[in-house]
Amino acid sequence: MRCIFVALFLCFFLSLSYAASSDTLMTECTPTTDYIACDATLASTQRVRREVRELSTTEWQAVVDAMWIMKTTSQEDGEALYGSSFKIHDYFVTKHAVAFTDTRGDQAHFGAHFITWHGGFVLEFENCLLAIDPSIGALPYWDQTITSPSVFNDEYFGFDPDQSTDFQVVTGKFANWPVTANFDLSQFDSYIDYTYQGYATPSSGHLRSAVNTLSNPNVTRYGSGEDVENFGRYKEDEWLACTTDSTYLIWNDWNGCLGSFHGGPHADVGGTVGTEIGDFEDSTTSPNGPLFMFHHANMERSKFMWMQNQAVSKCEYFGFPVVDAATLGPGPRESPGHEGMNLNEISSQTWPFYKDELDLDSSAPSTALTHADLICWLTPATAPYTYASVAGSETPAPTPSPTISSSPSSPPLSPSPSPSPSPPPTLSPSPPLSPTQTDSTAPAASSVTSSAPGGLQFVLCAIAVGYIHLNAAVGAPTYLT
Repeated sequence: MRCIFVALFLCFFLSLSYAASSDTLMTECTPTTDYIACDATLASTQRVRREVRELSTTEWQAVVDAMWIMKTTSQEDGEALYGSSFKIHDYFVTKHAVAFTDTRGDQAHFGAHFITWHGGFVLEFENCLLAIDPSIGALPYWDQTITSPSVFNDEYFGFDPDQSTDFQVVTGKFANWPVTANFDLSQFDSYIDYTYQGYATPSSGHLRSAVNTLSNPNVTRYGSGEDVENFGRYKEDEWLACTTDSTYLIWNDWNGCLGSFHGGPHADVGGTVGTEIGDFEDSTTSPNGPLFMFHHANMERSKFMWMQNQAVSKCEYFGFPVVDAATLGPGPRESPGHEGMNLNEISSQTWPFYKDELDLDSSAPSTALTHADLICWLTPATAPYTYASVAGSETPAPTPSPTISSSPSSPPLSPSPSPSPSPPPTLSPSPPLSPTQTDSTAPAASSVTSSAPGGLQFVLCAIAVGYIHLNAAVGAPTYLT
């Protein structure tokens, strides 16, 4: 009898697990003129994004090494070694710049489209990391509400630079991270529809915004990451409130609450002095700052947490505006109809996302993805990634990591303000890893498997209960006691 009770309890638990994992699945919604059908299915496997300080020394170094490879390898050589998912780092900086300077208005900020565009952007970057080194498992994120241990030191993103180095970052794993000079946009012609292209380089020729007079050869920070942590400017309870408070029921309400958590660190860390804009603060080319992708992976985490709490609105695409989307502005250069920013319009038509770049399931649309597509395929139930706090257990508080010392496998840390970076570490070429594959060298906790469909769970449980009951009746031994 006790065995039957245990089996029934397990069935009940599995049913709850399935409900928690599929509550944002949109295939059950009835399509309308405004809200098209979402054909994305429940993800069978999801890699788990973890906070950077939760990674081991080896795991973090693998991420660092892959980013240096992206920075110092040509597109041709990278594709030959790592496959079509490989992209040079400037690809991402430029894609961001083109979206920001679109002549119809900013296609990546100042509205509901901010999080859909950046969600696809971060996923494309993550796929590149995994193509270089599948053992990375998933892109980590930076939670700015955690103040200790610091990430602004030699182990991670470098101490605050000072005037003696022209405020260039010369410590940390991305010391002397170069910003491309004599930048030529034409290298990306095959990706860009020039109809609405508005990006122009500054007079210095660097890959920065046209209004930025900064000419330092390496990434520069005028702000203070250490102050962000020392003064605890970002509170966990306020972060969580954005995802749980009844005030934030529709997309733009939540997006507005998230604004200070997104923009604040850009300004606090990147900083500005006169007309010189720190790289992480330069809105056009902020991915020049190595902190960028980890910061925006955390914004995506907020989206997942909020979606789970607002699943009742999933059939209306969580309240994403169908028309007049940019209500959080006015942002720069917005067109009267907010063209390109509404639910069923292509996300950044000038340089759009496609399913192959995001490694989405074959049933995803083969055309340029709309904001609706990026919502449909990147929910907590359907995305190829998740977060520990979303997958069913809260992310544990990080513990101090051992000191990560410079080694032959990482670029040297130098006090000199402007040396050329050392050649990147050479990793054994690996075939691109599908988002739904798990690699034998990945950490054991790097992926989670979604629960089986509810009907199948019930049948399996019923069989288990019947089997136990039959064995108990005939006196056969049971193994679930």
